[in-house]
Amino acid sequence: MEEPEYILDNGTKVHTSKVLSSTSGITVKQHHLDARKPDTPGIIRGWVAGHGGDIYWVQHEDESVAAYGWMEFELVPGRTRGERLRESSVSSL
Repeated sequence: MEEPEYILDNGTKVHTSKVLSSTSGITVKQHHLDARKPDTPGIIRGWVAGHGGDIYWVQHEDESVAAYGWMEFELVPGRTRGERLRESSVSSL
């Protein structure tokens, strides 16, 4: 994916890349790194600036939440920015 010109909205549908980057240099709780899944649909639930590029919190269909760089997912084709995958929320990251 090309680097977005804006922060992607919460609720934006994404699909993670088949091959994920190294997590070295990403400082987040280990369980968010362990939850990363290649080739998986999800929805953006938040973001953190920095880390050499913005890190997005992506909630998977199984409700797990993982950290991904913008280069590790694609926007789901045919979806508008901010369209909801389903009505659910992440109670705590």
